[in-house]
Amino acid sequence: MSEKIRLFCLALAAALLLAGCVVPQIYPTVRESNISLQPGDLEAHGIAFITPSAATGQEEEKQAIALIFAGTLRDERKNVRVLALAQTLGAINRAGLADAYKRMYDDYEDTGLFKGDILQQIGTATDTRYLAQIKIQSFAQGAMERFGIFGLRIVMTNTAAVRLFF
Repeated sequence: MSEKIRLFCLALAAALLLAGCVVPQIYPTVRESNISLQPGDLEAHGIAFITPSAATGQEEEKQAIALIFAGTLRDERKNVRVLALAQTLGAINRAGLADAYKRMYDDYEDTGLFKGDILQQIGTATDTRYLAQIKIQSFAQGAMERFGIFGLRIVMTNTAAVRLFF
């Protein structure tokens, strides 16, 4: 009887160790809606990213998220001309629109609106028709120890959850 119990315990331990290897690690959720873009619009006119906003206390993450988002869009839609945030800000600076851009963002904080005339000037400076702003709604990071012995972490899962409005 003890041999059967020992084999059962060994099989159970092996199953528990292997269980961490077969569980999916990424659970993306995506919701999207198309407001007015028609097929071919982005390809024909391009898109430029402007400074993201954050209501999460993670303001230092804004530029990194904008860079990743623009890079992913560029990789996934190779036929779309994408200007990352740094390129957009450079074009705004070269066009002498820095003060107007700052005022536009100051007004945005109070009203939730971007002034159309400044957006048109930025579009002209970047030679794009579409400007995109990412709003970071939430950002959370964590880690979960899945298997450890005597304080030694053998298997650990790092997690990140980001909620964006584009």
